[in-house]
Amino acid sequence: AVSVASALDRETQASLTLTIQATDGPGLTSTGSQQLAVTLTDVNDNPPEFPTAHFTIDIYEGTASPSTLITFTNPSVVKDADVGANAYVNVSLASGVKPPSGPILRAASFAMVVIVGVRSAELPVVRGGELVELLQSHPVVETLALTESARVVRPVPVEADGAVDSVLEGRPALHRLPHLQWAMGCCISCTQIDAVLHFVVQKPQRKAQVTHPQLRQAGVAGVPALPAGVHRSPIAGQQRAGARGRVEADGFRVLSRSHAVNVVDRQLHRQHPVLGEVASLETPAGLLGRGSRCHDSADDEQRKHSPLNEFVMSGSALQTNRVFSRASDPAQYVLVVKAQDYGLPSLSASSTVTVNILEANLAAPKFPVTDLTISVPENAAIGSLLYFANATDTDFGRGGKVAYHLASVSPPPSVTPPYFQLDNATGMLFLQSALDYDSLSTRGPYTLTILAYDFGNASRSGSQTLTISVTDYNDNDPQFAASNTFSKSLTENVGSGYAVTTVTYTDADSGLNAEVRCSIVAQTSPSVFGINDTTCLMFTTANPDREVREVREVTVRLTDRGTPSRYKEATFTVTLLDLNDNVPQFPDSRIVASVVEEASAPVTVTTVTATDADSGVNAKISYSLRSADGTSDASKFAVDSAGKVTTTAPLDREAARGDFYALLLLAVDQGSPALTGTCLLNITVTDTNDNSPVWVSAPYSATVSEAARLGTLVKQVQATDKDSVFGQVTYRIIAGNTLSLFRIGNTTGTVETAQNSGLDRETVPLWTLTLEAADNGLPAKSVTTTLTVTVADVNEFAPAWVNASYNVAVYENVPAGTLVSSPLVATDADAGPLNNQVNYAVDAVLQGEFYFNIGNSTAQLFVSTAKLDRETRDVYYYRIRAWDSAEVPKTCTPCLTVTINILDVNDNDPVFNQTMYNSSLYENASIGTNVLSVWGSDRDIGENGNIRYYINSTGAEGFNASEVFSLDPVSGLLTVRAGLDRETKASYSFPIIIRDNGTAPQRSSSATVFITILDVNDVAPSFSSGFYNFEVPQVDDGNMLIGQLSATDPDLGDGGVV
Repeated sequence: AVSVASALDRETQASLTLTIQATDGPGLTSTGSQQLAVTLTDVNDNPPEFPTAHFTIDIYEGTASPSTLITFTNPSVVKDADVGANAYVNVSLASGVKPPSGPILRAASFAMVVIVGVRSAELPVVRGGELVELLQSHPVVETLALTESARVVRPVPVEADGAVDSVLEGRPALHRLPHLQWAMGCCISCTQIDAVLHFVVQKPQRKAQVTHPQLRQAGVAGVPALPAGVHRSPIAGQQRAGARGRVEADGFRVLSRSHAVNVVDRQLHRQHPVLGEVASLETPAGLLGRGSRCHDSADDEQRKHSPLNEFVMSGSALQTNRVFSRASDPAQYVLVVKAQDYGLPSLSASSTVTVNILEANLAAPKFPVTDLTISVPENAAIGSLLYFANATDTDFGRGGKVAYHLASVSPPPSVTPPYFQLDNATGMLFLQSALDYDSLSTRGPYTLTILAYDFGNASRSGSQTLTISVTDYNDNDPQFAASNTFSKSLTENVGSGYAVTTVTYTDADSGLNAEVRCSIVAQTSPSVFGINDTTCLMFTTANPDREVREVREVTVRLTDRGTPSRYKEATFTVTLLDLNDNVPQFPDSRIVASVVEEASAPVTVTTVTATDADSGVNAKISYSLRSADGTSDASKFAVDSAGKVTTTAPLDREAARGDFYALLLLAVDQGSPALTGTCLLNITVTDTNDNSPVWVSAPYSATVSEAARLGTLVKQVQATDKDSVFGQVTYRIIAGNTLSLFRIGNTTGTVETAQNSGLDRETVPLWTLTLEAADNGLPAKSVTTTLTVTVADVNEFAPAWVNASYNVAVYENVPAGTLVSSPLVATDADAGPLNNQVNYAVDAVLQGEFYFNIGNSTAQLFVSTAKLDRETRDVYYYRIRAWDSAEVPKTCTPCLTVTINILDVNDNDPVFNQTMYNSSLYENASIGTNVLSVWGSDRDIGENGNIRYYINSTGAEGFNASEVFSLDPVSGLLTVRAGLDRETKASYSFPIIIRDNGTAPQRSSSATVFITILDVNDVAPSFSSGFYNFEVPQVDDGNMLIGQLSATDPDLGDGGVV
């Protein structure tokens, strides 16, 4: 029999192959074998397996239901090592845990929290005596926590109806009731908050007492005694009698009035489904009963929304059973899934699935109204709050948090900063630049688009159109229009009621603020003007008279009808125009004046001013003169517009009736018609020295020899005077006689020389004397003239050379007549035309031939014969004579020596000293070996005689030679330039050139060089053939000629013998 010797495991090895061997009896044995195949059948010994003990799945709120969260048929999710029915797994939802709504604090211990006070924004949590967190829930001001391990900590600070400082940075302030008192004077530490109950007391009458006669719970330790009571202060503003209890814990029980409050720890509830009696809460008003059981409608509500109802298994898929919302649902569900196979016995395994409900931005912010119009006065202060945007968003968390943005303003603001500023966080709209209703460009209305957006994923937004109408405020004074004429002219005597002007105005405001009334608040006395208050027409109230007051000022006030009213004042100036109603008046009817005779016109005789009470053209006076007796000549006088009487010509008292003039002076205004006033003007002419001496035939000129003696007559001058008493004339020289060489008779006017031979033409050739003739008047009158005296020359100087000698140059071969130099100048200090005229001639040829001459009057040296050859003579010396052309001529001494240098011209060819140069050298001469030297000469000098040597390489021989030999252009040394080979070329014959460095033209000549190359034994003999083939017969007697060898050597002499 085959039996199992050890435990089998199908999952390790599903089948076995056994070999069974049979052996027969003793003695010779025989054996046989057979294989046995064993297949193991499955036993349900493996429970289903989850790859992890916990799955975490995220799903957005608002996701459509049903939605599959996870499918368990996937082997990567759940598997069973068995086979068949034992491996078929059914996954079911075993249980679920729904955390309470809102962000609360969980711990392992049991806790009861009673919160009394007013609703605020945050809930304080105290650990170890420190405020560690503000829970976003429904916090109040007085907290009592009961825990299994309560301990005393330090009190929490409280302010009376105020905010606790430094609660948490950035959190809303926590408001509390005043006079917070604990029975034990301390706060009980809260280590765990599971169910938060909000209990609101509107008007407590006595201290609230919390008692705990008993607290029984299997497996739960006793709880220390509660504090004796809680002291509370009345809540401000809530004065109604009685008390009302209300529980507001999100997702928990809601109690009605007069119900007991029982607190159940959710965590303990999961472990102990039945909770015994718990401590009861009592208020003095009997609001809460005692000993209530742990049961109310909140349990039913929780079972209704159990996670087992909110998630379902659809086959092997875990699905949602409804649509979730973070606004009403918790953020997390913990589910227990059970995987059970169909084996006998059935095996199972479980795993937890945490489903996180993520926020989804489902709704957009919404304004209460989409279009709104508000009015803002233009005088609204900068910083004023104009509008409070209030949009709401029904989303939870960041998706429900709203901020604002001012998307557009129309028309766009034209000021900086813009008119409006929106607080993005609060939605408050402020004014940040002053408005102005009075300008059409800034009056508005303004259309603002306010955008509200949330902070959720894929942010949503809503918009509101806000129209702001700017209303007028009386902030502008009435203004006088620019078209007003503030300076007005008015003819006098127009009478009363005459319209003067209409005052025009503007007011930038509107309505009553722009309605204006006019009034006169001041005017020049006496008052003659009034104004209509509505039409603003200014008119006369009496006859204006310019003679009383010409210029009048009227102050007009513009007052608007705004509240309060505003006004503006301006001054109008009214100038009265004149009428011609006054005759010009002189100060006297007769005026006497005198004037000196012969005074140059114009001479002021007198000034007479007439006055006219009128103005303008009516008071503008013009004057005129006429004869008063019929004989006085009024034309000799003139009067200007200022009444100044002047002479028009010199007066002569000696003329007939020249001593007295009787004239009539007229003053005429320019009015219409013109009015005239008159007065008598008597003018007496007084005598004076009114005639000056007059020269006869002035100016004067004369000529006198520079050799004149003392007293020689130069010139007779004369002057006359028409006056009688003052007509005696005297003469004197007043200028020009610097050396006192001349004198004049005081009364005769005779001018003569004052010294012997004092004149020198060469020093001063011309004298200009200033003569004066004066009368005997007081003061004396005088006249001047000039006497020009020319000093006549005497030939007293011989010519003198400017330079003592001259050194000049001229090129050889120039033609006759070529000028050698500029003029050879000699000067003569005498005057012309003959005394200083110099003549020139060649006095002698000191060296050389008579090849040059000089112009008699030009003093220019020139070539007289075209035979100049520098190579024959290169310098000449001449002596030149100079003399003047006077009647008795004077000759310059000594004569002038002139050196004439002959300049070279390139007129000679350079020549070699021989026409043929011969030389020889060995063919093994090294490079640089001197071969021979050539030499040449040139009769010219300078660059014309500067010669250079060259190989003439224009021909074949010269070109070949230039490749082998080098000729130094300066020294004429011929050297070897390249290797020589006699066997190739045994001799060289080539031309050479000698060339000067002259110009126009450059000259040259040539010679021949012949060079013989001498042999050197530098070549080995060579056979005529590189291979010889001879045939030899078999019989040889020893003297048989086998063949002939041939070799040659190109060398000469013994070097070429082979």
